[in-house]
Amino acid sequence: MIGSVISHYKIVSELGRGGMGIVYKAQDTRLDRSVAIKMLPSQQLASEDEKARFFREAQASAALNHPHIATVFEIDEEDNQSFIVMEYVDGPSLKDRIEEGPLKLDDAIRLAIQIASGLEAAHEAGIVHRDIKPANVMLTKKGEAKIMDFGLAKLSDQTTLTKTGTTLGTAAYMSPEQARGEKVDARSDIFALGVVIYEMIAGRMAFQGAYAEAVVYSILNVDPDPLTSLRTGVPMELERFVDKALAKNPSERYQGATDLIVDLKYLGKAVERGSTYEAHKESRVHPIEKVKVTRIDIRTVIFPAIAVIAIIGLVLLGRLYLLRTASETAIDSIAVLPMVNMTGDTNNEFITDGMTEALINELGRIQALNRVISFTSVRPYKDAMKPLPAIGAELGVSAIVESFLRLSGAEIHIEVRLLNAQSDARLWEQSYQRALEDVSSLQREVALAISQELEVALSPSESVRLADTRPVNPDAHRAYLQGRFFFNKWTEDGFDKALEYFQTAVQIDSTYALAFAGLSDAYNILGNLGLRPQEEVSPMAKTAALRALELDESLAEAHLSLASIWLSWEWKFEEGEREINRALELNPNYVMAHQWTAEMSAFKGQFDKALQACRRALELDPLSIPLTYDFGWISYWAGEYDQASVYIEKAIELDPNKAEPYFFLSLSYHAMGMNEEAIAAHLNYVERRGLSSEIVTLVQEIYRVDGLPGVWDWELRNLQQQATERFVAPGHLAWFHALAGEKESAFDWLEKAFSGKSIEVLTLKGDPVWKAFGDDPRYLDMVARVGLPE
Repeated sequence: MIGSVISHYKIVSELGRGGMGIVYKAQDTRLDRSVAIKMLPSQQLASEDEKARFFREAQASAALNHPHIATVFEIDEEDNQSFIVMEYVDGPSLKDRIEEGPLKLDDAIRLAIQIASGLEAAHEAGIVHRDIKPANVMLTKKGEAKIMDFGLAKLSDQTTLTKTGTTLGTAAYMSPEQARGEKVDARSDIFALGVVIYEMIAGRMAFQGAYAEAVVYSILNVDPDPLTSLRTGVPMELERFVDKALAKNPSERYQGATDLIVDLKYLGKAVERGSTYEAHKESRVHPIEKVKVTRIDIRTVIFPAIAVIAIIGLVLLGRLYLLRTASETAIDSIAVLPMVNMTGDTNNEFITDGMTEALINELGRIQALNRVISFTSVRPYKDAMKPLPAIGAELGVSAIVESFLRLSGAEIHIEVRLLNAQSDARLWEQSYQRALEDVSSLQREVALAISQELEVALSPSESVRLADTRPVNPDAHRAYLQGRFFFNKWTEDGFDKALEYFQTAVQIDSTYALAFAGLSDAYNILGNLGLRPQEEVSPMAKTAALRALELDESLAEAHLSLASIWLSWEWKFEEGEREINRALELNPNYVMAHQWTAEMSAFKGQFDKALQACRRALELDPLSIPLTYDFGWISYWAGEYDQASVYIEKAIELDPNKAEPYFFLSLSYHAMGMNEEAIAAHLNYVERRGLSSEIVTLVQEIYRVDGLPGVWDWELRNLQQQATERFVAPGHLAWFHALAGEKESAFDWLEKAFSGKSIEVLTLKGDPVWKAFGDDPRYLDMVARVGLPE
């Protein structure tokens, strides 16, 4: 055949032979390119089944267009010789590469993902390869995988072309059902790919035997040796993924290539960042091979053996001591990293975020855990390629929780791991599968398991609560999670959407306490931020909070929701403080409760207590922009201007585009006599509000002529103009009149703010802008009417 011409293809060399034909390299004389031509031996054309299968291969393969599948250009027949023209891959086969030795871990994972993605495309087109093996995967010059030879492909919705009792495929890579001659589907390709991955990692076949029948027996009855026993540095997760692909029962395998791709991609990221799920840093002992020993002097064995045993004993004692020491060092700080969305659908991010936050809240309620990092501070580590010890050091925790989510119809599958934050060593892991309505009890179950693993002492009430298995309506819970997802965006649009989802949740399930607490928070934040009139939203916030507590008195979120109403709307400080303290009893790691303690104390002028609460909140939520900003403005109120500027600058560093911190930074600089820095900060405030460069220039000119008081006056006029176009809280207008030195107008707006229950009146005691009013009887009367301490 070499040198002959078929159609317009000149045969150059033979590339390989298989049961279904011979493959040649050829030159396309029309398009001047190298191609691969597969020919079916003429003696096999006598069978119509074989010929039908051959042409079916071409039709099926030609329909596929994927970067990791060799392209089929043409099918033809000449002189009773059928052939397929395919893409020529100028590189070795994966079989050739494996024969050089096991692949590097990252290369094996990368190639496995590429092969799986090619199979995914084929399976979506209804095509099963049925002969996946290293010899049928070519590697390009760039090291990319190309699946070849769909010669055994069949359309999955058609009957098998095999005769009864016969099989197709290469024995060592057959699935059990294929080996038994049963009908196969995409899961058989998954099994074969599992064998290929095993071979890439181990450098040897998963199922071995001296002859084909022995190999088939092994496939049907024997599990391959664990990968981690054959090679050091293999993550347990990779071993688990391969084991799942190699399950004898097709229903226990990956049901499609997509799920395997998701698992491999996440593992690939972990390997890339140098932190796999479990780093096998210790050398593994390989199976001891039998050796022939002759004429051994017993003394040459016994005495060295005794010495070795003694050394091993000392090592084991040392390790036991270290383990005991480690166990006696209580883990009392923990970070729950954002749950990994393994569903392949980014629209499910609200579920993973919501479950992460819920698990954090469950763990936070355990009194013995001193620090459970808030969701705000773990969220930046979503998809972060950082080693876990680095994350642990940044968050200052001794343990880290990783979790992974899959959905299957009405069921939820999660996998949870507890790791030592310093060593990355796995302390515990568990998989769970539950119906969606059991998700709330599932979160408690996970929290209970983690507490038991950490040997954390639970109070009787904590044990009872964590054992609570009340079901939750899955549709209501889904709406609640979506509400929290949008609430955590901290934007006006986000709060509006959160309100809608919380309303949907309570409409679906009028007994869902957590959703009522969320509804209360949404109403309350809209009022407190001046986005809605407080007299409009606060009564509804109160009703929702009381309903939540009626349904579940042990809900810390509901107590804090009610506390915020007592403080920001009713101005009942004793009741508010009581509810905050109750929330902290139920959840000592509840960041928002510490934040409200700080703000309530600042309103009262109790700055030492306020700053102490700020510090505790920041311990739990070190990357929180609102908390860092709160520490800044409370420090400013307390007259700690240096400290104020440090924390406000840190808040700006965390989010340079947020406008409000620049305003307080300007006030802090002004209080320190740093006027140039103050106007620079204020100009940044103007720019971050999206105002034009012309306005920035105008503010600069105002400052040049009238200084900062002139700028504050301009801000007041600007706010008054806005009040003619949209709702502006009267407390805002009162505060800016006071800042601009317009005392009478400030009192007029204070009265309106008092009548409208505007939260800004609570700043009368602590905010230094009101100091100029200190001797005015109207000011003292307002402080008394609000209920602030003298």
